[in-house]
Amino acid sequence: MPTLFENGDHLARVIPHRRAGADPANNPPAAALILGCRLKALRESLGLTQTAAVRNTGFSNSTLSRLERGESPPEEIDVRALARRYNMVAHEEAQLMQLAAQARRPVWWSRYLEPTAGYLTTFIGLEEAARRIDTYEALVVPGVLQTEAYARDMIERHFLSSEQDKVELAVGLRMERKRRFLDSPPELASILISEFVLQPLVEDKSVMAGQMLHLHAMALTPGIKLRVVPMARIIGLQMASITHLEFDAGGPPPMIYLEGYESADYRPKATGVAGGRNNGADYERHLQLLVKMKARAATRFQSMRLIESAVERYS
Repeated sequence: MPTLFENGDHLARVIPHRRAGADPANNPPAAALILGCRLKALRESLGLTQTAAVRNTGFSNSTLSRLERGESPPEEIDVRALARRYNMVAHEEAQLMQLAAQARRPVWWSRYLEPTAGYLTTFIGLEEAARRIDTYEALVVPGVLQTEAYARDMIERHFLSSEQDKVELAVGLRMERKRRFLDSPPELASILISEFVLQPLVEDKSVMAGQMLHLHAMALTPGIKLRVVPMARIIGLQMASITHLEFDAGGPPPMIYLEGYESADYRPKATGVAGGRNNGADYERHLQLLVKMKARAATRFQSMRLIESAVERYS
């Protein structure tokens, strides 16, 4: 089975990245997912259903489900109750409690939380922890490659004219996320965009020209591999973007992040955190969609020409 980085299609140049050797568990969202994976594996190793696992613990199935999916900061009392329920020895319980503490640590994006969907803030943390990122964006320029003017135009469409304070917070979050991504890139960052993204999605031509020039510069940046999927080669998808995330040893399992118009979901590999018997198959199916899209993308030279043509149209 081909992978996203086979067939001699590696980055031509890879800059040293500051994520190398970092412990993914030091990232709060990643720590929550690692904790969830371990709790689920422990429960399943004992042959317990979620209902049986929470019996006499004082909390509900939904609480355990959220813990196993890493959806919210874990409460110490809940993690300790499960550790006792699963008959864990002292040092194993201590490891879980340490993960729980790491998952509750403050995050830099907390000051931007009001206008931001919860699923996106989780993704930001996982994006920062990932060793490899491969993404396909069908409709707009990926957030980490947007100019401020383009981002502002996209974000303002989702708020009322009276909510300018929320617009400023959302723009600030996107620009800070972009800065951090570029300052500390993953080992491999392969970004696919549909040719539709190059269309005049912003009425102001100067904004589109600036965004296309920025995309052109990003395509020449070491460590970022940007390719365009021509309109005639696009595979119809039911989501706005697909992202594949891989982490260093000790981190969460590899996973697919699917973002729609009003929601998002994760598809972890095999024994991941999202529950449900078909998650492993969903992971493989969406991974292969990315592989197929990658094979349909234009070459580096062709992609640069498509972006240059867009620059000329808006200049």
